[in-house]
Amino acid sequence: MNRKTDSGWISPIGPFRIKTATCLAFWGFLFLLPADYLHAESLSPREMLKKMSSSVKKHPGFTARFTQKLSPPNSGEIRSNGDLVFGQGGKMILHYSDPKGQVLLLLGNKMSFYIPQNTQLIKKTLKSRTIPETPALLLEKIGQLDRYFYIRPESRAKSVSEETISLVPKEADRHLALARISIDPKTWLPEKIVFMEVNGVILSISLTDIQTLTTLPMKSFTMEVPPGTTIAQSPEGSN
Repeated sequence: MNRKTDSGWISPIGPFRIKTATCLAFWGFLFLLPADYLHAESLSPREMLKKMSSSVKKHPGFTARFTQKLSPPNSGEIRSNGDLVFGQGGKMILHYSDPKGQVLLLLGNKMSFYIPQNTQLIKKTLKSRTIPETPALLLEKIGQLDRYFYIRPESRAKSVSEETISLVPKEADRHLALARISIDPKTWLPEKIVFMEVNGVILSISLTDIQTLTTLPMKSFTMEVPPGTTIAQSPEGSN
């Protein structure tokens, strides 16, 4: 069930704030990647991003389990989880097991979000002027993030999971205030991100069971919706 905050409707899957039944807000989380405790002594934040870029682009894509936590201001935490597939070229699909049956498809800046509970498919084209707006595009541009963000190391932590890099947008963004990111120290692939929005919403995504792929058919990024599904074309948006 969607929940209402002062900034609009927040869906249980986290990244979406639905203002009305036919209007989907911008995808609001980063799918970034950062530092490992063992190597942080010798690598600068930019070198870490370069190393992550090399690791991401080494394979056609990867699969993973994800757990997502959304914490609106003055409200309880909303959890969701499922499986995702990432592919080169800015492609990603997320299949949710909770909420069951929801599917998010990202192809470049094109977004499709299927909500079986509402028998609805919401489509949107994202046109940000300041940052790459989807996790798939961020992964594509991981080696170029210094074009969009100030990259800052944070206080050194005692464990790998707490090692962080901060990303602050160079130009004011109406959604993103700050991102904190971490990586799997063995693979240099995404492990966890914490995303802080301007309105106080905090979103975190953790990935487990990451498996790199040697082949990735395009059919992996297709979405089939049942007859009778209402298709809503949300207005194009820009920051």
